[in-house]
Amino acid sequence: MRLSSAIAALGLAAWSMMANAQSLNTTDIVELYGQADQAWGAEVSTEGDYVAIGCAPLGPPAVCIYSLTEGGQPKLFQIPDNARLTDFFWISPKHMLIRVNLFDTIQTSSGLQDYRFDRMISFNVETGNSEILFNKEARNTTQGDLMVAALPEDEDKILMMLWYERSTWKVDLNKGSARHEETYGNQSQATRNSRLNATTELDDIYFYPNGDVAATVVWDNRTGKYTLKDGRRKTLIESSGHDRYPYSIVGFSPDGEALLAWADTNDDYGLKQISLEDGAISAVEIDGQTLGNVSPIKDETNDRMVGIAYADDLPRQLFIDPVFKSWHEELKLVFPDQNVLITSWTSDKTMMTIAVQSEGKPSAYYLFETEGPNVSPLAEAAPQLSQTMLGTVEPVQYTASDGLEIPGYLTLPPGKTREDGPFPLVLMPHGGPEARDLASFEWWAQSYAAAGYAVLQPNFRGSYGFGQSFRNAGFGEFGGKMITDSLEGAQWAVEQGIAREGGYCIVGASYGGYAALQGAILGGEEVACAISVNGVSDPLSLIRNAPTGSDYFSYWEEYMGVTRFSSDDDAQAITPRDRAAEIRSPVLLIHGREDTTVDYVQSSALARVMDGRSDFKLVSMEGEDHYLGSRDARQTVLSESLDWLTRYLPLQ
Repeated sequence: MRLSSAIAALGLAAWSMMANAQSLNTTDIVELYGQADQAWGAEVSTEGDYVAIGCAPLGPPAVCIYSLTEGGQPKLFQIPDNARLTDFFWISPKHMLIRVNLFDTIQTSSGLQDYRFDRMISFNVETGNSEILFNKEARNTTQGDLMVAALPEDEDKILMMLWYERSTWKVDLNKGSARHEETYGNQSQATRNSRLNATTELDDIYFYPNGDVAATVVWDNRTGKYTLKDGRRKTLIESSGHDRYPYSIVGFSPDGEALLAWADTNDDYGLKQISLEDGAISAVEIDGQTLGNVSPIKDETNDRMVGIAYADDLPRQLFIDPVFKSWHEELKLVFPDQNVLITSWTSDKTMMTIAVQSEGKPSAYYLFETEGPNVSPLAEAAPQLSQTMLGTVEPVQYTASDGLEIPGYLTLPPGKTREDGPFPLVLMPHGGPEARDLASFEWWAQSYAAAGYAVLQPNFRGSYGFGQSFRNAGFGEFGGKMITDSLEGAQWAVEQGIAREGGYCIVGASYGGYAALQGAILGGEEVACAISVNGVSDPLSLIRNAPTGSDYFSYWEEYMGVTRFSSDDDAQAITPRDRAAEIRSPVLLIHGREDTTVDYVQSSALARVMDGRSDFKLVSMEGEDHYLGSRDARQTVLSESLDWLTRYLPLQ
């Protein structure tokens, strides 16, 4: 296929080197595993003329756009240096929308502050013109990328919203300019043409694709009162006494007669349907099977559900739409013993992009044409590793000290089994904390396995994907059992003969970085070293300026524990910065200077406390954000952390 040569010319084809993983030195590991993802998020355009693939030929993430009709070299959309790519998708046959984060330091009344500005770029593949959408109108807000309706009747327009003033704007995809449409339910921004009661503060507005209002939500987090109305202002749900936001609207049912909502109440949890006729709440069913802890797969043209996505050890899909259901089953036969995900499709469903993956292996992307049918390769996520032996990944489970079963994943050095142990152990708790690890390829864990370490990734209590009770078991245990769950995983690995005795290192990013620091305190002498990347050292500071009673405050209050805000002793107990003197383990901090998710000060403040210790180091990553998406960020993390591991947790 013509795409193969184009991709190869861009440098995305597999490297020719044959690498024996056991002979790799640190430099080799950093170079091989520290590459940015070379392909992700394959998207075919609505009419099937183009395929867009996330790529990184120059290091930072970019978008490569290939013509399926003309062939030739791809069009490369390289994100500006002061921006980060977060998402891209087709909105019309010729327009691609690209979400980016822009970073800037602004003088405020309280001094210089770092801000992240979310923006949307429209790229016209026919003219090559790109425009930042809504930029003038959104100049006073950080959130300028909120698209609320695709407006399929007009291929050159979309509907966007300024949330802080609850106003909608019709935005020209070719010029970037916007025209005000409506203002909804905000006292300070009421206008004469407001369709809804301008004295009501709305917490959510959900639109039909044509721009009409489908539903509105009013939420009072002080009383726990939740009111859902349809676009004609008929009340569908009105209930009180909720501890948290009970129903988040996420789309429409397959027939369009009901809203899809994520429920999180004492009685309901997971994906539900809310009838637009009478507000009746019902379960989502496929083939007679009731589904709960799943997410909808939606047709972007009408926002209706065509299937559901869920995860066991890998991301999975189950389709309702008969066309997708039939072809998905056929594709699973083409790729036996592998996981197949349909990632995009044309309007007529005759062309699709698919991702194929298996445990511990990088994804590969293909173009599937139903006429034929024909499957053609597009790109690989990590082609440089195609001839490199990777570590095996297996699901594990162990019992915490209070009896709770903790799932996780164990990655062993390439070519090794448990019988070859014990190995030096790296404990890698995930970020979030309401997230989870999978058995999918993970560049970071695989790099440590390639160096000879066993890597344990525990899904501690509070993680997502294991039900409401498991999630809720983490509430109040932010710096307690959520940490000891991981530490007890290391103890289990020693008892199983997987990990050698005498200590282990904890490595993590974001909340995982916090877990490394807090784990070094609670784990004592068993922790040989702690490596925190973009980690938190003072969790309460994250919400210190948040309005008491806000959803943001309430969310973290649940995880951290309500007593943390009234007791200095309890607050100190979960704050590594205040307990730095108790950290006996060598500590490596790595932090992006443009991290607006966990501010750089979280590491720099701890560094001021620990400065002077010979076994402490802070590495600042200039120009990098929170998510380690670039080659420079990944290679810095691997180079510094492998050196730290070699020093404090040597293989021999």
